[in-house]
Amino acid sequence: MKQKTHLILFIAGLIIPALLLLHCGKSREISNEQVAEELLDFLNKQLPGSQLIVKPENRIVEPIEKKHYRVTFKDFTFKTDLPGMVGLISKLAIKTDDFPRLDSFRVEEAVMIYDVETKDIPEYWLKNMGIDYELPVLPGSNLKKKYQGGAIRKLLVNIGRITHKKTGRKNASSTRALNPYDTTIENVKLGLTVVTKQEDLISVFLEIAKLEDPEIGQEDPDAFMYLFDNDAPEPDLNNTLKKGLAIADVNFRVGRVKVSIEKNGASWIDGAVENVSYSLFIKPDKYGTGFRVGYTLGLKNLGMSMPGKKEVRLLSDLKDFRFDFFIEPITPAATLVGLKMFKTILQLRPIPNNTSTQTILFQAFQLLPELIKSNPLATYSIDPFKHYFGDLKATLNVRLKSLFPPPKPEATIKVDIFKIDEILRKLKEADVFSPSTMKTILQTLEKYTVKEENGDATLTYELKPDFPGKYFLNGNPMMNRLKK
Repeated sequence: MKQKTHLILFIAGLIIPALLLLHCGKSREISNEQVAEELLDFLNKQLPGSQLIVKPENRIVEPIEKKHYRVTFKDFTFKTDLPGMVGLISKLAIKTDDFPRLDSFRVEEAVMIYDVETKDIPEYWLKNMGIDYELPVLPGSNLKKKYQGGAIRKLLVNIGRITHKKTGRKNASSTRALNPYDTTIENVKLGLTVVTKQEDLISVFLEIAKLEDPEIGQEDPDAFMYLFDNDAPEPDLNNTLKKGLAIADVNFRVGRVKVSIEKNGASWIDGAVENVSYSLFIKPDKYGTGFRVGYTLGLKNLGMSMPGKKEVRLLSDLKDFRFDFFIEPITPAATLVGLKMFKTILQLRPIPNNTSTQTILFQAFQLLPELIKSNPLATYSIDPFKHYFGDLKATLNVRLKSLFPPPKPEATIKVDIFKIDEILRKLKEADVFSPSTMKTILQTLEKYTVKEENGDATLTYELKPDFPGKYFLNGNPMMNRLKK
């Protein structure tokens, strides 16, 4: 009897775990339909305020290895409320509600490698994502009145292909960090059509062959993720400064950009820019006492042509151009207030209503006195500006010393025009301006610039807080004509 009981227990000890194992194994099995549904749910949770809408018949799932699937979505819609943020900005900045809600993008195909265990997408490809949107004529629209008869009629955005995959690279410890991902964006086309006061349709198109992977600087991950993670604690920005890290530091480089302009559907002007670069940053200033916030835009070898119009080719012949804007120093306290406001804008879902708009405005009013405490200097500069006709550079420095009326702005504009006689000689020889326009140019330069011994000319315009109602032109005090 005892032996029989042991035998039964032994058999049960073999069968029951086997049955449990089989049951568990079946519970972890997942159908192709479930894989597609799970992936959609996962993606939509990663994009607050956005949604991928794919019909069941347009979902293709293929197992490729253990717990990995190739998932293809065809002819689907990507809906997002992010463009509504532009509408919010337009409402606050130019007091108009006419900006369109561009919330639905069509996508021809997306292919993703999906790991169901880790909920990871190590690779994906996307083909032809875009929108071709003709703005409706809104009742009571005041855009034409605001813009002297001009109004936006149509917008076009199309991305030919996006390829993304993990590389396994680690962040570098140098002053530049390697991105652990490779992402390429190809065949981008952007278009804007406006109707002019004379009822002409003018369409401007930009075609970008390839966007290179952005270069990321040394960022503080805690400070950066605070903007996007609801549960992230407030970052210690004093510590970020001590480490010499940025909150955000990203640099984009674009290859050749083709430019074309059409008038009433016919080709009008064509051209290209050989190289475009753009950077955006919130990083320590040069003294390490606060943050520098700003952006840069660079262009190389811009050229445009128009049949029968040599002046278009000559005036657009820009060899090298760089525009910089930054404001510094901004204290960690002021920077944190700014981050809070930006985070509020990002996390408001759905698009802000009147109450939430008031919240943002309240945060903006909190930010302004903090900025004044920082006593920052805003700098706008164009350097270099190398053109067919000659070179120049320009700098504008602005500092607002007080919020109390009357405001006491401090500003300096300085323009350096190199070899001005050579520039004027080339302008006359090219004959690109009418005699009356050329006369006006000469009179303006004579009146407002100071010619140096080396042949350069300078113009300096200043506003000084201790001299309200006056400005200084090339060091000489003059009455401010704008003052009533």
